[in-house]
Amino acid sequence: MTRLENIVLALKGGRSSTVPVAPFGWLFTLRYSQRRFNEALYDPSIYVDCEVKAFEDFGYDAVWGPSIDDISTALGTIIKIHDNIPPSYEEPAVINIEKLYRLSQYKPEKSRWTHFKVSVIEGFKKKLGKDVPVIMPTMAPFRMAANLIGLQNLYVSIIQEHSFLTEVLEFCTEQCIQAATYLYKAGADVLWFGQPTGSANCISRKHYEQFCHPYSCKLFSETRKLGVLTILHTCGNWEDRFDLAVKENADMLHIDGVKDLRQFKNDYHTQTNIMGQVPTSVLESGAAEEVYFSAKKILDDVAISGGFILGASCNLSVDTPPENLNALVSAARDFNYPNEN
Repeated sequence: MTRLENIVLALKGGRSSTVPVAPFGWLFTLRYSQRRFNEALYDPSIYVDCEVKAFEDFGYDAVWGPSIDDISTALGTIIKIHDNIPPSYEEPAVINIEKLYRLSQYKPEKSRWTHFKVSVIEGFKKKLGKDVPVIMPTMAPFRMAANLIGLQNLYVSIIQEHSFLTEVLEFCTEQCIQAATYLYKAGADVLWFGQPTGSANCISRKHYEQFCHPYSCKLFSETRKLGVLTILHTCGNWEDRFDLAVKENADMLHIDGVKDLRQFKNDYHTQTNIMGQVPTSVLESGAAEEVYFSAKKILDDVAISGGFILGASCNLSVDTPPENLNALVSAARDFNYPNEN
């Protein structure tokens, strides 16, 4: 079974003889290859070389594109690419309803970052062939809205400007569907949607249900019609809204932190699949043995029923020791399903 077949099987709820492992760590791979961020993110061939080097050195099961908002940046949001720290969103494109109405529609073929992502997909396929899955991050509506109108303006609008925010989210949903469709047709095998702005650390369950949930439902409904395989990253604390997240119908949840992963799997195994959740703090600061046994416990708790990809809880720290990433992969490779007879 190829790596791609193994990842696809897990996303569809199955299991093969080997548990797939696919840590999300695009910033780590740039640092690991000793390339500056503002160098690799202006040349897709450099980015591809960095990811491929880490993929080959550590032996995990997928390569990742960059988690950069290619939609709002094409509409006027200013992003700054730094030397050795993650990109930052400096200036929103929209501050009021009048400017939203004047905003042009996103055109993927004219977006600098969409073009970058497509070039990365093509580079991966050329270097690694079709049997290695390409996971490409792209935008969910609520996350895109934060970049389009500014994070502070987003949260103020939840309280004071409901009609404005609704217009923004409806606009963002259509653009996100368009971007996802374009990247899928360009060859991405799996699309990954990060949602840090929708956690309980940021908004209440009530506001999530009103301003995030329905738009995510539409996004995943439309992508599913195309046959796109999707992962929703529940970044932060989602304990009070996982029931809503699973109903949004992504193929898999990339989980940041669940207190009882075995119970979560028991509760939702018929509704979703799981990626995660070795803590990035352990991967960054723990000993390799701690990483290995953390991963082993997770595998023992949830891997047996399938529908699982081992990974980090979030984006790997750039300071993650290589030996800890080796330990993560080793735990997956050493795992044997218990005898079910």
